[in-house]
Amino acid sequence: MFVLLSPHSELASQTPWSLSRLTAALAQDVGSTVRFSEERQLQYLTEPLFLEGTLTFKPPGYLERQVVQPKWQRMIIDGDLVSIEENWKDPPIRVLLSDYPALEAFVAALRSILAGDQRSLERTYATALEGTEDAWLLSLTPRPQHLRDAVSEVRITGAGGNIQSIEIMESEGDRTIITIHGKI
Repeated sequence: MFVLLSPHSELASQTPWSLSRLTAALAQDVGSTVRFSEERQLQYLTEPLFLEGTLTFKPPGYLERQVVQPKWQRMIIDGDLVSIEENWKDPPIRVLLSDYPALEAFVAALRSILAGDQRSLERTYATALEGTEDAWLLSLTPRPQHLRDAVSEVRITGAGGNIQSIEIMESEGDRTIITIHGKI
């Protein structure tokens, strides 16, 4: 007999915090839009870049990142196609996600975890979960060499079914920290 646990049930709270409980908790929402702020630390710049905007996720594979500060930009990732708009007047630039391994690594992690797809997450990443349901850290190390060449680690923090931050450490030393304001 199988028992399905809601991530907030009494029995679930007695079960040790695990990757399967985390992915189940994150998969409770079928899609959402949240505000984010981002700090990008690039080796060739003396000061970090700061961005603000919204992130939208619609399962299974639609992600939209709209930057509103310091200047408007929108990136839509639908399947393996990426559309980038720098302004409203010009047509979007379209590229394949697989042509940008750092972006591909981030998107693979985010899609898998938000969809509650533990199998896909573990196929693409070596995973390490620390903490408790109230404060957790999920460290992801890419398995495929082409992703490892671009990204050394993705670190996601949160509480329960909420992601609070995503940190992407690129293999060349650049670092991006995304803070989520709301529930995604």
